[in-house]
Amino acid sequence: MAGKRSIDVSHTWPVYPTLVSDHFEAVNAAPMTIRTYGIAVRLLGEFLEAQGTPANLETVTREMLVGWMRFLRRPKSEGGQGLAPRRRCSASAAPTASLPSWPR
Repeated sequence: MAGKRSIDVSHTWPVYPTLVSDHFEAVNAAPMTIRTYGIAVRLLGEFLEAQGTPANLETVTREMLVGWMRFLRRPKSEGGQGLAPRRRCSASAAPTASLPSWPR
């Protein structure tokens, strides 16, 4: 259609939980695993958005992820999530094929 521009939403936070869920469903992960990672990705997006980070995953740095992990551990009374370390999402189990290399 003339005059209409296509918008690429593949690099926006609302899309990532779906991409993660699709990946885990494709590898036949347990339903709770799929749900947990979907929640973790959504929470990460909300945290980064609150920090003023652009919605593109390629702009996320290691320092931003460390800040998120600290936010998860920080008690709720101090503005965090109050999660015990064992409850945090394991980065080693996340799909990494399409993730950018992190700046060192």
